[in-house]
Amino acid sequence: MTSASARRAAVRAAAAHIVTLLNEVEAGVRPARQVSGLFAAHLRGAIRRARPQPGPVAALHRLVISSTVEGTFEIVAICRRGRRFGAVGLRLARNGGGWVVTDVAHPRFPVNGRPALSDPPGSQRSPTQEHR
Repeated sequence: MTSASARRAAVRAAAAHIVTLLNEVEAGVRPARQVSGLFAAHLRGAIRRARPQPGPVAALHRLVISSTVEGTFEIVAICRRGRRFGAVGLRLARNGGGWVVTDVAHPRFPVNGRPALSDPPGSQRSPTQEHR
């Protein structure tokens, strides 16, 4: 295994583990305080404030990983809970002790009181508007 493929395997394993832990928090089978240490300080409150949605734990269906900057990876995880599918977005960065989640997009874990959205509601742009 090359170093690039070993690094990719390590990222995949870390991402799968973190998504599984988040799914357990969402289902109420794991307390958020057990996983909040894996998140950057500005995200910990959102993880701790999430209200569990009792039921089965969502299963990881697919991971999509892309590298943005050396040592940082963007993750999209597709999960299935019962008959429903959902997505979780993560940014993972390497730190001295392992991996840390530096950004999260998940409807159950709102950051700053709002769910993370690429565009706030009501701010639709026409295709001719310049992106600034």
